[in-house]
Amino acid sequence: MKERWPFITGFILLTLGILAKVLTEIRIVPIVLILSGVSLKIYFIFQKAKKTKYHPGIEISFLLAGLALFFFGMYFLPEDTFVSPDLFIGAGIGLKIIFIIMFIKKTGKK
Repeated sequence: MKERWPFITGFILLTLGILAKVLTEIRIVPIVLILSGVSLKIYFIFQKAKKTKYHPGIEISFLLAGLALFFFGMYFLPEDTFVSPDLFIGAGIGLKIIFIIMFIKKTGKK
């Protein structure tokens, strides 16, 4: 648990940021929460790579594409666009879930 605190804290901050973005009209607080959560999760990945024999592979591309789609959807969320921002957010979350599954498989105990 001691070494997973950045991942858990990052997940909580990310969730709070998404909820704040969706449920409130505040603009800056959700962005700060989301970016803090993402930063802590990236820190966790780099620490895991540094301490173990984890070598990032194709799963990083899923993470980057997922983050790009997610933030693109969050940026256009309050506006009425030709494509629903929920599609971008859903696709981004799906790609991030694929990343998490691949990351756990690579770093899991054998």
